[in-house]
Amino acid sequence: MSALTFDKSELGNLEYSLRREMLATDRRGGYMSTTIVCCNTRKYHGLMVAPVGGSDRTCVLLSSLDETVVQHDQSFNLALHRFRGVYEPRGHKYITDFEYTPTPTITYRVGGVILRKELLWIHRRTQLMIRYTLVDAHSPTKLRLRPFFAFRDKHALTRANMEADGRSYPIPGGVKCRLYPSYPWLYLQTDKPGTEFVAAPDWYYGFEYREELERGYDGYEDLLTTGYFETELRRGERIIFSASADEMATPATIDEIFEASIARRTHKIDFLSCLDHSARQFLIRRADGAAEVVAGYPWGGPDPRMMLVALPGITLEQGHEKDCTDALDTLVRGMENGMFSGAASARAGADTPLWFFWTVRQLERRGGVEPLRRGDESAARKLPARRGGPRGGARQRPGVGRGARACAHVDERLVRRPPRDAPQRLSGGGQCLVV
Repeated sequence: MSALTFDKSELGNLEYSLRREMLATDRRGGYMSTTIVCCNTRKYHGLMVAPVGGSDRTCVLLSSLDETVVQHDQSFNLALHRFRGVYEPRGHKYITDFEYTPTPTITYRVGGVILRKELLWIHRRTQLMIRYTLVDAHSPTKLRLRPFFAFRDKHALTRANMEADGRSYPIPGGVKCRLYPSYPWLYLQTDKPGTEFVAAPDWYYGFEYREELERGYDGYEDLLTTGYFETELRRGERIIFSASADEMATPATIDEIFEASIARRTHKIDFLSCLDHSARQFLIRRADGAAEVVAGYPWGGPDPRMMLVALPGITLEQGHEKDCTDALDTLVRGMENGMFSGAASARAGADTPLWFFWTVRQLERRGGVEPLRRGDESAARKLPARRGGPRGGARQRPGVGRGARACAHVDERLVRRPPRDAPQRLSGGGQCLVV
């Protein structure tokens, strides 16, 4: 049983369903996000949104994947898009239910055809897999899968242009695509032998993202498709579609990765299990192994203060002391002149050091401080300077100081104090930072 399910009446009501969004992350900074009817309403939506080039610059690579069921020479497009005030196609009318556990699963019914779609983001890899199962059919049935590419920064929008490469390059089990040379190759493959890719490059104009328009931003985009996959399915047969930054060696490799990944998924059966699952989405590990906390999806990035406020809850409460220690280590390594790096203003971030020591206190209660103390010495040497404040040798940030009763001041206004159970005095030297 899933705690997050939606029925046909809810899914068919677009005013309701387009306000419900789903998110799945790869724990490396990439994610899949769209609405529960798979209609993108934000420029940040996409089936594959991931960092590129070894940086934290996140780009929308695969925007959507349109499914079409073909039976008796009639085509039924299961997708849903909005083009400048009109929805076309209107595939949401075929959706019968949506379930979120163990992975987002959508069921379509077209006459006597029942098709189930399971979307799976692979952890620690830049890879999306979608498994289609023909649950029921009384006649020969074909399935077409047409990918739409953006290959752009997630904060931008793309327009039809002559520079985009609309060609598809054959590889075992599929094709590879790359619209621009500065981006990585995207490998599109299936696990079903005999699946054909039909090259048919074309631009589709005027995709509308209504959430962006409501926010006062540009909300129109053109997307490029390079063609479509087509295969025949029999009742009970399955096919797995893979979009990845790495080429899959064999169809068996695709099957193995999918089965192993879905077996590790937790079941979201109540509010607490959903909360635990959501909390784990925000802690990521970069390619170099650095652990960070994302302030929010889709546009949030690492923020030292927000990370420290949330870190005990998203790690220690689930018994992940090592994740907490690694995230603190990454934060300390990024200190400059005794200050935590980040985009926060002096007013917003003046109490960040207080939250740091409060988080260390929570970690200490779980017995996780010793690994932190045994960490990198070059990073550890930065801590006493911060503990001592301006007198400890660190450069004082303009507008930030210490007033009477050891309270932190920013522009002559008191910043928020940490919780009452925060450490009252720092051991091992240094001055008291907390009242």
